[in-house]
Amino acid sequence: MSILHVLIIEDSESDTDLIIRQLKKANYTIYHERVETADEMKAALDMLVWDVVISDYKLPQFSAPAALMVLKKTGLDIPFIAISGKVGEETAVELMKSGAHDYLMKDKLIRLGPAVKREIAEAQVRRERQQTEKALRESEERYRCLVEVSPDTIAVHANGRIEYVNPAAVKLFRAHGESELIGKQVLDVVHPDYKESVRKRIIGAMEYGKTQPITEEKFLRSDGTAIDVEVVSAPITFKGMNAVQVIARDITERKQAEEALRVSEERYRTLSEAAHEMIYIVNRDDIVEYVNTSAAEQLHKRPGEIIGKTRASLFSQEVSSGQQRSLQNVFKTRMPRYIESKVAHEDQVTWLGTWLVPLRDDTDQITAVMGVSRDITNRKWLEEDKQKLLVKLQEALSQVKTLGGLLPICSVCKKIRDDKGYWQQVEGYIQTHTDATFTHGICPDCFPKLYSDFDSVRPKEIEKPKGAQKPKGTQKKK
Repeated sequence: MSILHVLIIEDSESDTDLIIRQLKKANYTIYHERVETADEMKAALDMLVWDVVISDYKLPQFSAPAALMVLKKTGLDIPFIAISGKVGEETAVELMKSGAHDYLMKDKLIRLGPAVKREIAEAQVRRERQQTEKALRESEERYRCLVEVSPDTIAVHANGRIEYVNPAAVKLFRAHGESELIGKQVLDVVHPDYKESVRKRIIGAMEYGKTQPITEEKFLRSDGTAIDVEVVSAPITFKGMNAVQVIARDITERKQAEEALRVSEERYRTLSEAAHEMIYIVNRDDIVEYVNTSAAEQLHKRPGEIIGKTRASLFSQEVSSGQQRSLQNVFKTRMPRYIESKVAHEDQVTWLGTWLVPLRDDTDQITAVMGVSRDITNRKWLEEDKQKLLVKLQEALSQVKTLGGLLPICSVCKKIRDDKGYWQQVEGYIQTHTDATFTHGICPDCFPKLYSDFDSVRPKEIEKPKGAQKPKGTQKKK
């Protein structure tokens, strides 16, 4: 059995008991309170939530019309049923117009139970409808606020014409106000290159009721300039019409940035491919992300055969280990590094001079290392030849002939005995054992001996400093 909270406005206890018996026959468990004045009714309404109010039409200090006014002022939606034994039909109709939900004669209270059930059910329906309407109003208000403050363009079109635009749309199209856009043909704000695709999307939304996936299009501003936009659209009901809601985002700057990036990457790729240096990129997982043609040719492969493979799989264990140490050093120190290494591949040995440069992402994390290698084999060969030449020169210098120690010389003929026991002229011995070279002339002392006829023209002796003596062996005999 259902519990029924009944507020009874009645001055007769017997009539109250009669009402309660009828309600119990309708399978209700009754909780009730009886009041006789307006103040008592107000107090009761404040105390509890009642399921139904049943009022006698006329009381000594109160009445059904007055009780109905008290209830209406509270704003509560509670079924109000009036009961009387004498009131005529016109009075009952007037009361019903004032807001009473039903009117019963006391001699027909058998109808009270069904009437209460019906009115409680209808009250529940009204409450649910009111809650739904309230929720709808709140939802519409939230939606309106969201649309109005949205940075994205939001527009609604129906039957080919624009019916609504938010402030962001006015800004996007550089219009002077909403009125400049509302009423316009939708296709008038679409770039000619995209009109056909937009027409198909409208058909998809309107005729098939399908949300159209996000896509890129071009719109035309009020001044005729084109703008790149990202668009998604969906069918909706707007002011009772089947319509399409469009949400668009200006991506002009993004497209310009993408184009600039594409041009930059194309320039880099062209430069990289034209370079004689070997250029490659290896990520933290040791995967080759990029390699130019020069680097691929060094391994006798095409770039497509290398990109995506592990670096270690392309080289011998010895070479790979050395490379790995250098790469890890760059990842760890976050600093560029220059190395020179010998690479052997298929019995071909090559010397490479390599700059390893860390590559950073937007969060300043090192994600990969770019290597720029140059073949320095010829330079290394020249360095080796130079080193060999230096060694030979050092060996030659170590073998330079010098004279030293005691030399056996004849006191008469002045010949010198060599280490093999042969006697040689001093001149020959010195030339053999040193790098000295002789030039021949005649001293003043020997000149008259050899050319006595020319004594008159004998060169005068060079003046000697005062006190200087002639070398021993040059004095004349007495």
